[in-house]
Amino acid sequence: MQFFDAQASEGAGMFSNVERRRFLCGMALATMPLVGGRALAKNAADNGFRDEVMDLMRKNYPGKAVEPGADPMSIKIGNVQVTLDNLHMHVMGMTGRAREDAILEFVASSLKTDAVKPPSATFATMKSKLRIQVAPAEFAGGATHILNRAFSKGVIETVVVDQDTRYEYVSDDEIKKWRVPAATIFQRGIDNLDIASIKVHVDVFAGAAADDRCAIVNLHDGYCAARVLCPKFMASLHEKLAEKIYVTVPARDFLLAWTGGFSKASLLIQQAGQIYEQMDHPLTRDIFVSEHGQIRLASADEIQAMNHA
Repeated sequence: MQFFDAQASEGAGMFSNVERRRFLCGMALATMPLVGGRALAKNAADNGFRDEVMDLMRKNYPGKAVEPGADPMSIKIGNVQVTLDNLHMHVMGMTGRAREDAILEFVASSLKTDAVKPPSATFATMKSKLRIQVAPAEFAGGATHILNRAFSKGVIETVVVDQDTRYEYVSDDEIKKWRVPAATIFQRGIDNLDIASIKVHVDVFAGAAADDRCAIVNLHDGYCAARVLCPKFMASLHEKLAEKIYVTVPARDFLLAWTGGFSKASLLIQQAGQIYEQMDHPLTRDIFVSEHGQIRLASADEIQAMNHA
């Protein structure tokens, strides 16, 4: 299971709106890296934050197995996986007893319910909670095989059961119990996230020319990148930008889109590469083209043209 603190992260971004507008309008572009302020999860992992939490959990939960989770910023306590991104932000700067208490309170809240789905869960009872998600392909090879299909090289589409502050991947075993086609589950996940994305904030930045525009979606609800699969959300993005747009999802909490005439496209691509390298939950360096309701990989010629713009 993955856990998120929606209230703590709502509206949080890499920079303030002013700084992001300066970045995308070309002011101080060379000296203002998009990922400068909060390369948190990777740095936290490098600094041993996960080990700190695991040691504390072993002391306070001696009856439960505590081990590393599926990614560098998660732990598994019993059968519950807890993501540590928002916890690290919350305790940053804390020391001593106050830090320990904050960590213990967070984990205790996460462990109140050991499972998102009750044993008797059926598709009928869970379908309203399904959400489409994207994840690294290696997630499909875990001990519990999860429902998945290819999105791009190294990235899969999957479906999760969402309960506001956490989610759990739908497994192949559950599909067998539900007796519902995988395609139906995927479609329900897409439809639900699309509906939930109606009021998602999108930062749009426009240059002097009509075709000089880009947009950033940088939230911490766990679904920014997955919204590239949501038709209504993407249609609204096209309305803000153009009929044909370029899109990249370098990490789970980022979706970047721009027009063919965006004057800072080459720099934005570089920044996307930094996000992929430095942020938690990296996904892909690939650039996609969204047009006529379809998404495809950008061609080598299209990428070369952007890099020389």
